Amino acid sequence: MAAKINRMAVRAKLSEIPPALHALLKEKTLTEQLIRQSRWGQGVVTLIASHPFISAGMGAAYAFESLLGWPMIVRAAAEYNAYSAQATHPRSIALVISPSGEEEEALEAAQSAARRGARVLAITANAESALARAAQGVFRLPGGPEEAPFLRTLLVLQTELAWITLLTAKIFNPHAPRLADITEEFESLPGRVEWLQTNFSDGVRSLAARIREAAQITMIGAGFYHPIAVQAAMLAREMTGRNADARHPLEFNPAVGKSLVRDKHLTLFLSGSQCKAKKAIHELAMRMKQQPQNLISVTDANDVALTSCCEISLLLPPLHVIPSAVLTQAVVHWLLLESAHGTC
Repeated sequence: MAAKINRMAVRAKLSEIPPALHALLKEKTLTEQLIRQSRWGQGVVTLIASHPFISAGMGAAYAFESLLGWPMIVRAAAEYNAYSAQATHPRSIALVISPSGEEEEALEAAQSAARRGARVLAITANAESALARAAQGVFRLPGGPEEAPFLRTLLVLQTELAWITLLTAKIFNPHAPRLADITEEFESLPGRVEWLQTNFSDGVRSLAARIREAAQITMIGAGFYHPIAVQAAMLAREMTGRNADARHPLEFNPAVGKSLVRDKHLTLFLSGSQCKAKKAIHELAMRMKQQPQNLISVTDANDVALTSCCEISLLLPPLHVIPSAVLTQAVVHWLLLESAHGTC
């Protein structure tokens, strides 16, 4: 059964986000210094995280590969220790995520990677933690410790990973397409989040009411938005107590329109007009529209093909997919907080 979340708790959670994003971006010089000190491009880059932070790594891999052209391996800490440590060689980089810095599996993964000659870089909120001491460099997550459901931590982590990727591309691949524009949009995110929190209350509460009425929720996203859908489904189960799952649009067969028609079932699409995998989202939404289903979406104002299929859409500013994904994640977290408001 989900815990009750009151209005004051919703406001408190929301108020934590912009200052944390401001603090993260403010450490740009320190982040760049650590990036320059590392052997990027000389070996495999592996991102290692414990549950529930592994979904953030999925989006980071898309950003890293698309802006730098370097593959990134993403592993859960327990799976890295069990199966993947032998693939780590000298000159590799291991990015190890643990907000507390004290999770046993993450610490073991860091130590194992270091023994194999990798440069271990910790991503943690605790610069005095065991993980920080075991690493050769620390990217600090601002905001301090947080209790479950880790909304601020998850958002700041996703932002930190994207920021590290952008700054790495700026140093090692400065001619990447639209890099300057993406960076400028990214640096505007704290202000955009504040603007949304001021102006989008009615829209968020309308969608939250639909989620509150649903017995079953399916979150659908592709590309950068699929990890957000996975994370949103996990949080929805934890925060609202409702059945929730995350799906990629390519998982559905052509008969999906009939297979998902159920009372009290809600489908939430997460996408954006700059998503390179949006075709699969649009085709699925068109098929589902043919049946009497409850379809809502969070996307941007240029994504007409999706919004025309949905009963309600929350329209965000059109941005490049990397800052757009962070903004979408912030709105989805707000949406889930409002959905859980008053629920037991």
